[in-house]
Amino acid sequence: ATVFGLTTGKISEADFKGLEAQQSVVENILRKIIIDDRPGLSPSDIITAARDMILNHKCQVIMLDHLGEVRLERTDRYDLDIAEALSGLRDIAKRFKVPVVVASHVRRRMGLTVEDAPALTDFANSSAPERMARVALGLSKVPGGVRCSVLKQTNGPSGGEVGLRLVEHAAMIQLDGRLQLPEK
Repeated sequence: ATVFGLTTGKISEADFKGLEAQQSVVENILRKIIIDDRPGLSPSDIITAARDMILNHKCQVIMLDHLGEVRLERTDRYDLDIAEALSGLRDIAKRFKVPVVVASHVRRRMGLTVEDAPALTDFANSSAPERMARVALGLSKVPGGVRCSVLKQTNGPSGGEVGLRLVEHAAMIQLDGRLQLPEK
């Protein structure tokens, strides 16, 4: 079934039967997902919520989408505010041994487009993500999909790339070993 089909109610009988057969699998996955979509959270709000999710709800992964929407306290040194927010999240990851995934934009350096693979130094607004990240991935558009570049990996090699195929009608991406990645 496609996202379009689900939202419009126009799904085939075969898709409907497939959804019915997978209902318990989907329900089990959805029971394990908690979304805190409160607007304007500060770093301390996020850390408090993450700690609560880990301790009281057995949360196994924290995902922050995205760093640019975190309400920061000061405005004179935005880069230091970002570093402070990331430091608190890194502390949560270390203390509770839970992966913390933070999405962030990259800045558009001269000539950089959405098709160009970003570099580790391209994180927007601060150098803190490049210093604090244990793993940093960069995404860029390529014909037929997305290039996922390993920009940093503390305990392994950097520089590797994989192709991801966009499945727009399903609002998802899939690993695609056949996707031809252009040279950087």
